[in-house]
Amino acid sequence: MWAFIFLYVLGLNVYQATGQGMSTQMYYTTLIVDETAIENVTTWLTLVKDNEKQVDDLRMTTINMRGTITLKDDYLSCLADTQSEEYNQCNNKLLQQMKAVFSTLRGFDTLSITKYSFGSIIADFVITIAYGVDPQDLINKTLILTGNLSATVYLRTTGLIILKMPENPVPYSSSSTVTCTAQDLDIQPIWQLKRAGITYDITNGTESEVIFQAKGSKVNLKNITELWAGEYTCLYKQTSQSYSINHIASDLMSVAFLPNIDITTFPAFPLCKNKTGVQIVIVRCEVASSSETYIVKWEKINITTSITPRPPQSKLIFLSSSSLPSTLKESFLNFSSSNYADGKYCAAEDVWENTKAGFTAVIKCTNAAGRRQRQCTTKPQWENEISGCVDKTLNSVLEKAKNVDIGLGLLEGNSAQVFSELKNITQKTEVINTFPNLKTSVVILNSMKQKLNQINNISTVNGLFIFLTTCLGDKLTRDALLHRLKMKTLSSINDNSTKTDSTVKK
Repeated sequence: MWAFIFLYVLGLNVYQATGQGMSTQMYYTTLIVDETAIENVTTWLTLVKDNEKQVDDLRMTTINMRGTITLKDDYLSCLADTQSEEYNQCNNKLLQQMKAVFSTLRGFDTLSITKYSFGSIIADFVITIAYGVDPQDLINKTLILTGNLSATVYLRTTGLIILKMPENPVPYSSSSTVTCTAQDLDIQPIWQLKRAGITYDITNGTESEVIFQAKGSKVNLKNITELWAGEYTCLYKQTSQSYSINHIASDLMSVAFLPNIDITTFPAFPLCKNKTGVQIVIVRCEVASSSETYIVKWEKINITTSITPRPPQSKLIFLSSSSLPSTLKESFLNFSSSNYADGKYCAAEDVWENTKAGFTAVIKCTNAAGRRQRQCTTKPQWENEISGCVDKTLNSVLEKAKNVDIGLGLLEGNSAQVFSELKNITQKTEVINTFPNLKTSVVILNSMKQKLNQINNISTVNGLFIFLTTCLGDKLTRDALLHRLKMKTLSSINDNSTKTDSTVKK
């Protein structure tokens, strides 16, 4: 069985409003029929006639419109107390004037004024149309209304265009298509994606292709990641001095994330001093916090574990503490861990734990992105620390630089933002005073260099040179950066040129 609402569109002798053309009246009823009977019911209903009315169309879609009309001082009384007589007269007058125009739209159902507000005199209203409206007819009616009232109108329609989304959730790193279908609109739509409160224009890029067709548009996506999850909007705009009409359709796309898993043990190198000893080891598994629901499974090798999830903050953390027998020498819960029963190890020093000879100790950076490393030689002897700690804000700029041309936003605008943020960060000497931060700045510039040939926006290119001539506040460092970028650029032009890599020390 299949339930549906069908609509009688009746041409009546008595109009809802006069002076603008024939109005329509909608009647609703509900039938429950077998799906195969729909065509027969439709045929039967269209044959219904009498002297006063007839069924001349049968549709199952609804167009909703929300709008505002900005009026002159003639309607100042509409701002009075809603219980007053002057408000009722003003509201009824405007309502009848609007119905006189909009009720002549084919399939017109209801119109109501929901609110008045200051800032000139602004009335919010809602219109329901029983089925698809002709966009040009809507423009014509709106022009009549704005001319009659010397007003301006903004309209937002939903239901006129159809957005077809892939089945959720979309597999990670897959390809998919989002399609927008519109009838009788000879303009190109704007594609947008809203994610984490930020709205991006969808353009042609390395991961997206926008195709415009006769009756719609589509976006082909490839290598879909969490960056492409969010609310998609297909927007058609029709504007003039007296009106602005937006036809819009929106829907959500979720992506089945594959999180980056960071797993560590404490201690990283359990010190098993005898064959019967037991070492307590804590395994820490972290993924970035998200709305995804993860099933956490631990692979065990003769180890009894208890998993204790912590409340999500910036990360989701799962802990497991285990008794590790001294005879276990290799893999432990998918994490390479070794004891050092042979007695060779570098003793704990400062933040560095006991580390087996021939291995490298790794710890996460504090309040920064990246890791710190220190090797324990086979002698055994500690070598100097190698730091990969990068300022979190600078690391964020690096991620933006990697994604400037994927199709989320315009390449010119994204590039200008990267250069602006990089300039602001690198002017802070306390941020850029380490080799990892300086190296990351150069990596960002090298990444952006590959995209400069596609940029025609002069402000974006100027942003690059302003950055290069004002960043870092140190002439030696600035000159080294310029030299490095110049040599990299020349080497990309001339395959036979000598590649030069400068090391900058402060």
